[in-house]
Amino acid sequence: MAQDRWERLFAELEAQAEVELRTTDVDVPDKTRQERSEVTLTDRLRASSGRTVTLVTSGAGAVRGVVRDVGPQWLLLGGDRPSSLCVVPTSAVLTAEGVARHAVPARPASVSARLSLRAVLRSVARDRSPVRLSLTDGRVLSGTVDEVGHDHLDLAVHPMDEPRRAVQQHVVALAAIAMLRPAEGTSSLAW
Repeated sequence: MAQDRWERLFAELEAQAEVELRTTDVDVPDKTRQERSEVTLTDRLRASSGRTVTLVTSGAGAVRGVVRDVGPQWLLLGGDRPSSLCVVPTSAVLTAEGVARHAVPARPASVSARLSLRAVLRSVARDRSPVRLSLTDGRVLSGTVDEVGHDHLDLAVHPMDEPRRAVQQHVVALAAIAMLRPAEGTSSLAW
């Protein structure tokens, strides 16, 4: 009788092990799909650091450049000239070509991982660099960023070749920005 119990016990253990093995085989693709579903565009762009990518944005069209830096809401693209630097809010990206297939999550210790789009724009405002803002509706505004609020910025619109005197102020929603780059004839942005 004791032998029968042991045989049943081991038969049950073997049956459980077979079920777990089949479940594990089925779960691996599900787990992989689940992990992939948590990857963000920002994670893919971060993994593309140093690569040339082409982004199609709402309003600014196609933008091509080398991924220089990536924050939680933005990326910095560069080219062969300092004036080719541009900041693209990730919310304006419609499609991306040349992006790495894998992902790199943000490192909490990384400064870029903590810099919001507002922080980047405040840096530009402090520097007083003239900029060109491409908006999601296709318009382009040139001027100087005066102040950055929670969800908007104040742009002093003026010709770049004239001193900033009497200007027209535009309040621009941050959600309306498709791209920001140094104005023609300037060497770079503040960062």
